Amino acid sequence: MKMARAQDLYIGVDVGGTKILAALVTHGGHVVARKRMPTPRNTKGEQVVTVIGDVVSVLLTEAGVDHTRVRGMGLAIPGMLAPDEGKVVLTPNMTLSGLRVAPALQKRLKLPVVMGNDVNLGTLGEAWLGAARDAASAVGIFVGTGIGAGVIIDRKLVTGYRNAAGEIGHIMMQIGGPECGCGNRGCLEAIASRTAIERDIRAAIQAGKKSIVSKLTGGDLAVIKSNVLSRALKQDDDVVTGILRRASEMLGFACLTVRHLLDPELIVLGGGVIEACGSFVLPIIEQIVRLHSLPGSRDKNVIVASKLGDDAVVLGAVALARSQVEHALELPREPGVRPAHGPHISCAARGVTIDGVGWKGDVVVRASGRVKAGSIALATTPDGFVLLRAKALAKLCKEKPQTLIIGTRKPERFALSPKADTWLQDNGITRHVCSIAEAVALYRQTDAPHVLFIHQARRGA
Repeated sequence: MKMARAQDLYIGVDVGGTKILAALVTHGGHVVARKRMPTPRNTKGEQVVTVIGDVVSVLLTEAGVDHTRVRGMGLAIPGMLAPDEGKVVLTPNMTLSGLRVAPALQKRLKLPVVMGNDVNLGTLGEAWLGAARDAASAVGIFVGTGIGAGVIIDRKLVTGYRNAAGEIGHIMMQIGGPECGCGNRGCLEAIASRTAIERDIRAAIQAGKKSIVSKLTGGDLAVIKSNVLSRALKQDDDVVTGILRRASEMLGFACLTVRHLLDPELIVLGGGVIEACGSFVLPIIEQIVRLHSLPGSRDKNVIVASKLGDDAVVLGAVALARSQVEHALELPREPGVRPAHGPHISCAARGVTIDGVGWKGDVVVRASGRVKAGSIALATTPDGFVLLRAKALAKLCKEKPQTLIIGTRKPERFALSPKADTWLQDNGITRHVCSIAEAVALYRQTDAPHVLFIHQARRGA
């Protein structure tokens, strides 16, 4: 019988208008490897699907990982989706509309593939491991080729009746305004996305206005990347500064609308434009929200920048894949608050410290909060894995926790026997095996009854 590997791997893929980014990620959210390729432009959707598969295949090959080690893949696609069918309903800025993308990739890669809207998943990533991990409610707004939003309420992703919640890019900001990729006019996306900013810069240059963008792009204005915008801002380019200021103001009023409508704890701003130009854009947005908020609303800063950058979407895609595989999405319930009656634990290079006492060997923190030196019998397999068997596992979990957290120096070399894995399933206990630092962090975030086992002896793992 195949031994259950403790270091589960997942793949997250972010399909954008200009790039396809794939990441190989551990169960705990550590990115092991990344691979990116340009998104094919002006081509059929089937070719885009082929390139997505190519990116994942190259990622696994370069990482030296066989697909059998991957438990699942999450796929982030811009636009409206029918996730249950694995089908893209509409992608205004791409050619994937009408394609059953997830089944095609699942067949080629021989992996379970689930899909979600890219900005929903970017917000999910920020709620799991990023800027919104301490928030019960948050809205993520991502500004790139298009503009989208994801909504987290009570730490749950809200997708809406038709899986179309969060389409903030298509709220009307200017009646009769510029035409949007969706076919309507005056959408936020048609005014403040990078696509709109590019369009307006091209129009200004063609009208005779001088801009350093022409030099920075070598005269090719077909694609004006976010780093070009950033460099132009640093040189006080009048064209770029004026157009970005207008776009930032529109984003500010969109954020104001979100605050008045949903009153989230946080609004997280991300995407390529924010990453590259955030120091210019964010203060304008913050000022608009501050000056125009309803009287009596609290002054707590509601606008924050994404902490995960390019990884937000791929980590959200992994969170989605995990939720499908494990039937439970682990977003922090009471972030920053340790479990009731639990000790204070910190991690240092020399070992963990529990309530001020240093521990260099194995240590167990019971569900009741009791701490004792580790006396859990571990075996070693012929191929060098440290193995936790069912009998030792039952001893470790004798207080019947809901969650078992195992921290070890080499999580990739730590495994549970098949009987131990079955025992956990039969008793409804979720397990996590990760680095010692990740285990300590997870212990702090988990409020359900749980047990922490730190295996830091230098033998084996």
